[in-house]
This record gives sequence, structure tokens and C-alpha cells, in this order.
Amino acid sequence: MIWFKRLRLRSKRTSFTNNLEYLGEDFIQRVTKAARKETWGRTVIQLAWTAGPVTYLALQGGYLLGYGQSAPSNLFIYFAIYTIIAGVFAILMRFLYQITRGQELEKAEASLSQALVRLPDLIFFARNQTLLYYDEENRTLLAAKYLLENPDAVTETVRAAVQDVTGDSVLAQAAQRIEIFRKNGLYARIEDERAHIADRLAKAIEQVTPASSTVAELLQQRFTGRPPSKQSGRTRTEGFIGRVLAAGEEHDFDAMTLNDAEEIFTVAYELLAGRNIPVFSLHYIGSKEFTEASENFDRARLSFRKAAYLRNSRLRTLAELFAESEPVDIVPAAAPVFTTVERMYANILRALDQLYKDLKKQTSHMPFQRRKRHSSQELRSKFEQLHTAIELHRSLRVANNQLHKRYAALVRSEKKYNEVKANSAKQFPLQLVKRREHKRGIKIVEKHIELSKSSKLRCARQVQKRINTLDHTPQPQAEAYKQLAIDIAMTLERDLKISRFETQYAIESSNAPYLSSIELDMTAATKAGIAVALVHEVQKNISTPIQRLAHILVNYHGMPLNQESIDYLVENYGADPNRLVQLLPDQESIGTGSEHDTDKSTEMISDAAIQPSVPSRPPHLLEINRLDKKYQELIDYAVRMHIL
Repeated sequence: MIWFKRLRLRSKRTSFTNNLEYLGEDFIQRVTKAARKETWGRTVIQLAWTAGPVTYLALQGGYLLGYGQSAPSNLFIYFAIYTIIAGVFAILMRFLYQITRGQELEKAEASLSQALVRLPDLIFFARNQTLLYYDEENRTLLAAKYLLENPDAVTETVRAAVQDVTGDSVLAQAAQRIEIFRKNGLYARIEDERAHIADRLAKAIEQVTPASSTVAELLQQRFTGRPPSKQSGRTRTEGFIGRVLAAGEEHDFDAMTLNDAEEIFTVAYELLAGRNIPVFSLHYIGSKEFTEASENFDRARLSFRKAAYLRNSRLRTLAELFAESEPVDIVPAAAPVFTTVERMYANILRALDQLYKDLKKQTSHMPFQRRKRHSSQELRSKFEQLHTAIELHRSLRVANNQLHKRYAALVRSEKKYNEVKANSAKQFPLQLVKRREHKRGIKIVEKHIELSKSSKLRCARQVQKRINTLDHTPQPQAEAYKQLAIDIAMTLERDLKISRFETQYAIESSNAPYLSSIELDMTAATKAGIAVALVHEVQKNISTPIQRLAHILVNYHGMPLNQESIDYLVENYGADPNRLVQLLPDQESIGTGSEHDTDKSTEMISDAAIQPSVPSRPPHLLEINRLDKKYQELIDYAVRMHIL
């Protein structure tokens, strides 16, 4: 709350923009000041105090105790001069140190300020490059998503976004009116307006959902007078850290997307602005046998989740490759999480077959004499797309096979865990152990992912250095932004070890702040101020990971949740009591809360997999077979004909 108290103190005498500038400047000064030493004035006072009263009192006291009389004045003068000479040498050494150290801190302060200014610009540029990747129809949908998820969007912006995504001027006008009513607190009029367009809205949402369930949800929120919450933030794109690191390791820009680059820029922006991401885990206190079984169970669940992330990343890359194909009706950049992996994979196979038929038709109609000399860039690009698709499908199949193995290991681990739990029920009570309690049970352990103050300055220097390199690149293309994202990810890797899956999962599970409130023409201090305000607002929301942990305790470990435990989670972690109440034993949701039949996210996929009752093949475990040989034969033909 300290940031907002400072804003309130100034709000009576300054404008909102000036408040943000003050907040940004204050944040940067607080970070850099932490690395500075004491002031020169205090140093001189300390020296005078030591050489004078301290030396005199210490000398007189020691001499009196040792010899029974006061010390002579010449002895005091000797020790005083000795202290002064030693102090002067210390000051000189400190002066030499501060010459270099002070300049270093000034540069670090400038780098932090510039990084907080330039990273939002890079996010906007990456978004624009992402839009250029798609055709006009998909570009319109993705741009509307960016506009609709801005909590501070003006009424005209909301109207333009709804018009673009639905093509219905009546809905666009209604959206603008609803936004006007919301800003004035006239919620009764919102209900009136919504009633008039209910049928139109339902039809529009039904049409948008296949392309992006996120945009459909944003539409639903806007038409009920509920804009995106700054505190809740937005869902991050699943698996982006792994894809960016893999692209850097393999020197393959096709392994990542510009949307992944945007997510890396956002994470770096948050961490430099002071973002603190909590990580919650479970610690078992009890018998050795049960503790080992529980920890093995959690490791198996984590391994399965990691395999699911890798498989879904491969699937997303294939979907991006066929984003312009008619069978693939989703816009990957507008879908942070794939909701139906089976449907997505089936659409990708149809798109692959469509590309094959198109190439087969073009090459069969090509005169034989021209085949060897044919150099159509469009045809060559299509063959390259087919070749890339074959390689990606091969890696997807390997990742999916690994997911099946992890699932089998998870089932075995669950069986062992349930057996040990049944035998150790009396010795190991399944109960939530609170802080500072020392008894058997399960305790919640909290850790944090954040940059220390010195790490912020070091990372800011590295980030600004990479950005300067980009600035000197004439007309940077998509590859330049991807390379910058890889460099920033490697910088974060040195301080936070983001290559570890536990860290990746914690970051990607946390919601990102809505950065659409930032505008390109804002001043540097204002951008920094908004960064600090947005990050502070979104990081207060830790209820989502705690509720996920409560779900694990009840549905996977079989721990009965009582009202006392709910009160503890609400009071200490800000969990939503209404959602936790659904996990109480007298609720039907315990029996029907299994997520086997849905795959809305990797978290839901992985958690659903470890329910006691496991079907033969849950829907999220795809059956991926080898591709027909005809695809590779067509590629070989293109190579022989010098088309590829």
C-alpha cells in the first residue's frame, strides 16, 4: 500500500500523470539507493566523534582502571591524531571506491529507467509484428483482443473492437452505451441494453468461440458491464518460456512465435518493476514411508505436467504453421491456452492433407520440361511449409509418446500412494498444518520468484544493452525481436533459473498485468510509474494458486477440508471462500469435480489425470500415429526436381 499512500499524499496538489511520474522516479531511486553507501556528511561526523569524545572517554576510562589516575593530555593528543590519520586514509580509499562505484550506480539507474521505458515499446512492436503474420480476418480478431482486454479502454475503443470482431454495428453501439452506463454506475440500464441484444450477442459469441475462447469471454464480460480486472490480470500463453529457451538452444527461430517474444518482454518488464511471484508447494510431516510415497506422487504429477507442456507446445507450433489454413479455425496468438487438443490436432491433420493435395495438383499440372527449372517462390514456400510440418509432427509424436509414459507412471505412483495412505491413516492424519504448528500433516510452503535489488540493476544493464543492439539494426524484422527475447530470457536464466520447469510453471500460472493502459507517447517517468502500479496491483492476487493447491489436497490427496482450514486459507492467503466452500465434504462437487472430461489448460490436464478413477484413455492423451509416407515422398520428389 506504500505506493498508493504516496500517490494519495500528492494527489491533492498534482495531476494523475504527475503522480505516475513521481511514482516511477521514486521506484528507480529506491532501487539504486539501496546499493549506495552512507553519505559523506555522516562519514565526517563519525570520524570526528571517534577521534574526539570516543577516544577521550575510552582512553581516560582505561588509564584510570589500569593506573588509578587520569591519562596525561599528550597521550590523548597522540591517540586522537592517530585516529584522524587512520580515518583520513579510510576516507581516501572510500573516495576512490565511490568514484567508480558511483558512476556504475548512475549508469545502472539510467539503464533501469530506460528498460522500463523501452520494454513496453517492444511489447507493442512485437504485437504489431504478430498481427502482420496473420491474414486480415485473423488480424482483426487478434487486434480486437488487445483492445478489449484494456481495463482503461475508452468507449470509442470498445465500440471499434466489437465492430471489428462481430461485424455488427448494433452490437458495437450497444457495447459503447453499456460502457458509458458502467462508468457512471447505471447497472440497471446495462441490463436493459443487454436484454435488447441478447440474441445477437449469443450468436456472435458462438461464432467467435472456435477462433478464440478468450475473445468470446471478453465480449461476454464487456456486455455485462465487467471489464477485465487489473488485480486479476490476464492469462499468459502456455509454454512460452520453454519455446523461447528451446529456440535459443537450437538456433531455430521457427521454434518460437512473436507472441512468445511478447510474453518474455512482459515478464522482464514485471520483474524489473518489482514483481514478486509466489510459489506454493506441499511439505509432508509424518511417517517416512508415507512422506516418501507422497513426494514420489508429487514428482510423478510434476513430470506428467511437464510432458503435457512440451506436447502442447509442439501442438501450438503446428497450429501457428497452419494459422492461415481454413481447417485450423483458431487464432493461436489469441488463445493463451488450447481448450480442446483433440479437435485442434484433427484440424491440423486436415490442414496438412489440404496442403498435400494442393501441392500434388500444382506439380502434376506442371510441364515436365519446366519442373527442373521451376523456381516459383510461392511453390517453394509451400513445400518448405510441408517439410516443416512433417518435422514438427515427428517431434509432436515423440512428445505425445512421452506423455503417455508419464501418465502410466503417474497411475502407478497414485496406486502406491493410496495403498500407503490406507495403511498409514492412523499414524499420518490428513490435516492442514498451520504456520508455527508442529504436528503431523501437510504444510503449505511458500517461496517467491523475484529479482533482488542488485539483480534488477544487473539485469537492467543487460536488457538495455540488448535493446541498444536492436535499435542499431536497420528495419528490424521478426527474427530480430525473437533474438532479443532469447537474449533477455538467457539474462533471466542466470538470476532466476527459468529453465527449471517448476519456475516456468509458477511464472506461466501467474497472471500478467494488462499493459494496454500504457501508451506510446507517455513520458519515461509516467511509463515507469504505471509499470510499478500495475505490477503492484496484480501481484496482490495470490488466491488462484492457493485455490489450485486446495483442489490438489482434496481431490488428489483425499484430505477433508473443514471450515477451520477454509478460514485459515482466506485469512492468510486471500483465497476465495466461495470457491473453497465447494470443496467441503457435503458438496456434490467432490464427486463430480473431476476434470477428466475437459482439457482447458495444462493444469487441468495434469491434475485431472490423477483422479482415483482413471479411464482407459482420457481425452487429453492423443493417439498420434506416423504420417502417411506420401507426404515424405512428395518432399523427396520436390528435392529431385530442384523445387526444394
